[in-house]
This record gives sequence, structure tokens and C-alpha cells, in this order.
Amino acid sequence: MLNENEAHVWIVRAEQISSPSWTHACNKVLVQEERARMEKFVRARDRQNFMIARGLTRIALTGCMPSVAPQAWRFRQTRHGRPEVAQPASKTPLRFNISHTQDLIALVIVSGLDCGIDVERIDGKVKVSELSPHVLSHNEQHHLSGLPDEYQTTDFFRYWTLKEAYTKAIGLGLSFPFDALEFDLTLAPAALVSHAGNNQNGHWQFEQWFASHEHLLALAIRHDHTIGRHIIRLHDSPTIQTIRSML
Repeated sequence: MLNENEAHVWIVRAEQISSPSWTHACNKVLVQEERARMEKFVRARDRQNFMIARGLTRIALTGCMPSVAPQAWRFRQTRHGRPEVAQPASKTPLRFNISHTQDLIALVIVSGLDCGIDVERIDGKVKVSELSPHVLSHNEQHHLSGLPDEYQTTDFFRYWTLKEAYTKAIGLGLSFPFDALEFDLTLAPAALVSHAGNNQNGHWQFEQWFASHEHLLALAIRHDHTIGRHIIRLHDSPTIQTIRSML
């Protein structure tokens, strides 16, 4: 079950993504439209990631609302491609967002509020100095330039994951210019201090942590003053027995 002051975060790792038992459980709950879409992927790895991501979404939503079977969920896409729950209709619908990168899939579910999640593998080969002017505000670039070289890549990905989680939460994703957003990483937790020049401090809850020694995860949840800060319920590497119990 999902309480209104909770955010459930699911993390699935490489061993689950490639597991035959996980494959069977997730494939079992897909609807025909999803199976057809899955078959359009050329690479087997992409088909597997799609199956696990969609299957996990259906199973986790049912874990939050057990009265709805995994295959009964119906989805729609917003104008910018963000998936949302279409059916069953509810006065306070479940909101979700999913992200996947190499060897890891992450999902967040919240009751009735915008949310976004991003997970990235920290790549030391990324040319931070070339990308920063296109991704970071002037103040963020100044912060980054003052760090030792070995910390610049990590903080660049901290900015990136926070910005992508936020833009996914507002339904725009990568279509929104990242350099129009400004985060303050010196605060704990990090805070969005400017959205295209408008003060956003206090309007959003952000969380960020290392999902592994090389994966960084960021979470954005629209703040509701009647609820306060959301409690994060983490389901990290759930067992197949846990998944089967929700089918």
C-alpha cells in the first residue's frame, strides 16, 4: 500500500534484468499492445529492458493499489511523451516515473503529485568542460570550475540527474533547456533555486543518492505543504518472491 506522504522507489539491477524468473514474471503481466511494441526493438537487450521496465511498473502499481490487477492498468502519454495512469480513474491517481541506464532500472510512485526520477552511470569519459555551457547555469559552472578535477565529473552528473528528474516531473523532459535551471548543491538536500529566473526554492522535494558505486539517482517530487516531506520507501533489488506475491 502507498500512503499519501510516501514515495515508493524501486531499483532493479543487472542480475534481475537478466534473470529468467524476472523475465517470466514481467512478461506475464504485459498487455498485447506492449508485447507488439517490445518486438519492434531490434536489439535483444532493448527488448529485455522494455519488458522489465513495463512489467515492474505494472507490478509495483498493483503493490500500491492491490485492488487493481497488474494487467488492468491502462496508460496514456502526455504531449511530451511522459506516461501516466489513464485507468482506473481516481480522484487521487497514482503518479509514476521510470528511468533506466546501463544495468539499472529505477521507478518512483507517488500519490497524486508530480514526480520524476533519473539514474545515470557516472562516465569519467564525459567531456565536462564541453558540455557544461549547454547544461549548467553560470553559477553552476562557477561552482564546478572551483572543484578539483576528480570531483567535477561527479558534480556534473549531480546537476544532470537533478535537472532531468525535475524536467520529467513537470512533463517536459529533455525538451526543456537545462541551462535555464539552477540548483544549489551546497544545500542538504540540494535545492532548485531558479527555473528560468523564477525562485522555486521550497516548491519541490529533491533526493539524491548513489544507487551503486557508479550509478547516481535523483528524485523530484512536487511539494504539498499539507503533507510535508515525503518519506522514501526504498525497494532495492526486490526478490522474485516479493514480485510474485503482488501478482
